[in-house]
Amino acid sequence: MHDGPGGGLAPLDAQGGLAGPVQLLPGSPRPSGGIRMAATGLGRAVVWPEEGDPALPDEALGRSRVAIQVLDAELAPRGAPVRLDATRFSSHNLVPTVALAYPRGLLHSWSARSRGGQRDAAFIGFVRCDVAH
Repeated sequence: MHDGPGGGLAPLDAQGGLAGPVQLLPGSPRPSGGIRMAATGLGRAVVWPEEGDPALPDEALGRSRVAIQVLDAELAPRGAPVRLDATRFSSHNLVPTVALAYPRGLLHSWSARSRGGQRDAAFIGFVRCDVAH
C-alpha cells in the first residue's frame, strides 16, 4: 500500500521486490483497512474498505463503504471505482473477495458491528459484472 492520501499497488517479482511503478488507487480516500485483489475474466478487481459518514449509527448503510476498482494487465484503472454503502466494519476491517465465473461477478463479505456491540455480524454482497469495458 502506498503511504499517500490514497492506497496504491505495484507489481512484485518472484522475490517480492518491486517490478514496476506504484499505481495509486484513483480518487480514493485512504483505505481504512487491507486492500484485496481478485482475478476476474474482465481483469483484476481491487477491493478495499473506506470510512463512510461517521454521523450515522454503526448499523446504518453508509457508515462505511466497500470500494471496488477494476484494473487492466498493467494495473491501470478501467473506469471509476464503484463504492458500495456498508455498515460500520468491526475491528478486522477486511473485505475478503472472490471472483465468480457464473454468474460473472464479485462476492465480498465484511464483519460489522452490531447494534449494542455485543456480537459482530457477517454480511455478504455480490456485484454483477456483465460486460467488459
